[in-house]
Amino acid sequence: MDITGGISRFAGFLTTDIWRVRMENLHGAKKHLVRSLRIVLIAAEKFFEDRCTLFTTSELPDGTRWHESGEILTPYPDATATHAVVSHDLKFESDKIR
Repeated sequence: MDITGGISRFAGFLTTDIWRVRMENLHGAKKHLVRSLRIVLIAAEKFFEDRCTLFTTSELPDGTRWHESGEILTPYPDATATHAVVSHDLKFESDKIR
């Protein structure tokens, strides 16, 4: 089999055949690999189908949030970014800052 045929077969597996595999017939690493590939394929499809939401927070050890930021990204080719408005309510005690 040439390289083009191998790539074509693999692409066919990822687009169609991976969904026909019966998970109960797999064990160990193969089962984990097929499950992981399915998750990646669904996530990739939804990422390009919809918008990607990115949200990040930073917290102190006690769980107090000191930073948060959010962004909604439109996938290529309409690449734009919408910044989310985030409020910050920082209260520092002078004897706590080192």
